[in-house]
Amino acid sequence: METQSHTSLPKSAYLRLLEYQMKSKPRSFDPDIPLIIFITLSRISSGLGLTNPFFTPSIKWIAISLIFMFIAIIASILHLNVPKRFLTMIRNNRSYLVWEVRLAGAMTLGFFLELLSKLGHLRGDFIPFGWLNLALSFFFIISTGLAYRFDCHPSWKSPVLPIYYIVSAVWIGTIIHSVTEVQSFIFILISISCLFIQVILLLLYRKHLKRTSHSSLSELISGNERWFFLLFIWTNLLLPLLFTTVIFLVGGNEMISISFVISLTIGIFLERILFFRVERPNYFLSFIENPERIGNYWIRG
Repeated sequence: METQSHTSLPKSAYLRLLEYQMKSKPRSFDPDIPLIIFITLSRISSGLGLTNPFFTPSIKWIAISLIFMFIAIIASILHLNVPKRFLTMIRNNRSYLVWEVRLAGAMTLGFFLELLSKLGHLRGDFIPFGWLNLALSFFFIISTGLAYRFDCHPSWKSPVLPIYYIVSAVWIGTIIHSVTEVQSFIFILISISCLFIQVILLLLYRKHLKRTSHSSLSELISGNERWFFLLFIWTNLLLPLLFTTVIFLVGGNEMISISFVISLTIGIFLERILFFRVERPNYFLSFIENPERIGNYWIRG
């Protein structure tokens, strides 16, 4: 008796792609802990590098800048899929990501030399290490803003981001110094200015997301990512506004400044999570022409 063979039709490309998506979660732009640690600690360290020359010299803050940047570099190495290939990766002169890591290494060396100078282990003060580290910190933050400017990921390709990172670094660096400095009017002025500028930059970036990734913006406002977004707004804008108001009305103290620093640090941490959430790999994209006719982008649904 001849048996009837049952041959199933091959799966369509859509079903095969769906099956692959269910089996494996892409990691390309999904932030992991080492990457978030790298960005958070390096932002704090660069913030101190930008502000150290303008305040009373402190061995404590120079040492913290050095420790944080050193840990950040270790985290960046651990972020690689193959950490042993770090030395191979670092030789790529055309990558902004590579320049970001190189500048992080230069900052670590700069903070180390500045610390040795303050401890008296280097003769003379003929090298202004504080101003050197300020320049390195500035270029490092710029490289961070340029590192992810890929044409294929327009959500990240915005001139707003480098400016935002600089303002964020200056803000947290200033507030860290307020822990040990007399909290004069200059701290309130810098805090209000940074808060105001960040609000404007976030509104500009919202406009950018509306043009380049409307679906991601919807997720932030009313989707699954809204809790991260609301917590980011609280820690990065609302609580800092409250702390600044308290310092202005009744004066500050060490506990308020420490709470202020913790709030801004959590805000940076959440900022990096949201940064990657707005540009996650997406297998199924429906393209429609941008109805606002602004720029050359297409909206991804």
